[in-house]
Amino acid sequence: MRRLIVVFAVLHCVFASAQEPFRVGEGPKIDSRAMVEALANRNAAPKHVGTRHEPIFDSKFDWRENDRAWTALKIVIQNAEAVWPELVSHLDDVRYCVTCKWFSGFTYDRTVGQACRDVILRNLSCGYFESISRLLVYKQPHLALQTPRFLRDPAKLKAWCEARREKKLYELQIEICEWAATEVADSEVFEDVNLDMKKGWIAGIEQAAKSLHETKTAVHWNGFGLEEAIPYSKESAEAIRKRYPSVSIDVQNQSRATVDELVEFAIIVRNTGDVPLHGVRVNAQLPDQLKHRLGSEVEFTIDELPIGGSESAVLRVLAQSTGRATCRLHVVADEPTKSIFDPFDPRTEAEFKASIDVVDRPVRLESSRVTKIEPSSPKLVPAPIRTGQVPNSNYCCQSQPVIYEPCFIP
Repeated sequence: MRRLIVVFAVLHCVFASAQEPFRVGEGPKIDSRAMVEALANRNAAPKHVGTRHEPIFDSKFDWRENDRAWTALKIVIQNAEAVWPELVSHLDDVRYCVTCKWFSGFTYDRTVGQACRDVILRNLSCGYFESISRLLVYKQPHLALQTPRFLRDPAKLKAWCEARREKKLYELQIEICEWAATEVADSEVFEDVNLDMKKGWIAGIEQAAKSLHETKTAVHWNGFGLEEAIPYSKESAEAIRKRYPSVSIDVQNQSRATVDELVEFAIIVRNTGDVPLHGVRVNAQLPDQLKHRLGSEVEFTIDELPIGGSESAVLRVLAQSTGRATCRLHVVADEPTKSIFDPFDPRTEAEFKASIDVVDRPVRLESSRVTKIEPSSPKLVPAPIRTGQVPNSNYCCQSQPVIYEPCFIP
């Protein structure tokens, strides 16, 4: 109970203080470092697929933690001026913060540093941008003026802010207003904009700077609008996962072999997505040091691979010459990705490179003989496997308790 009371009191203090704009050195005391540190999301960033970078969140992704990070970002935005020095000091923070879909339809992750950069840049341009945004009918000028482009590099932004650490936010906004007016007048970005429209934008920027001079109060950015950046939810993430089947391949093999030695590559193919896979083809491309009776390229097919299922196989080849031998394995399924944005996304596939060092045979006595097993014909055969001892005559020397496993026979 005591813990709940303390947490409620802290949140009440933070949210109550966020209702009024802050200026550095004014207002109630807050822990600015803790506020910015709270941007760090304990989840791992998702992987991205498709041409629109749609996110695939891990099945164990903690959505409550993600909501906490978004709440922390909103609190930082509400208190940007009060935590300004911490925002600047965290510009190079690479910890994961949030993922959202932007108005362009593309999805991007934001690190803590990138989130801090967004808050800083949007507050700097906020002095003039809101007053003239309704005049910006062209998309390119709109984006060019939304954030000062000469400060988009985090290192330059950090140096610029640190050189002006004694200034208040409204003073920084006045300086950016002066930059924006010059940018509209002279930049090649606006060379296609007619002169009357430019004059209108410049007049709006100058009026914004005049208002900042008179009030000596910064204009504060209110945050991303829903039409600009859309957070992902558990439901929307799950819908994306089902549109993107996934497969993986793993290979285990010895690290060293001698010439004329039989080499085994233990292959495991897994369905790592949320839909069954069909027509899964595993292709192995062999280097010159390794030989198979079917040639330098060998393939086998798995008819169906259920969700979470796996299939194992053993590729046996003969080491025929010395050197670093790398076997390239590629797996592809019939299921295409089903992106609503790009119907031509590639099929579900994965790759793996397995390497082995082939060395010369040691000198043997003349009485020693090497017996080679030559099958009557090269083919893919199912071999019964049981737990416990496996007879030496079994071509699939797997120790896993699998009933049947396909084998590549050299």
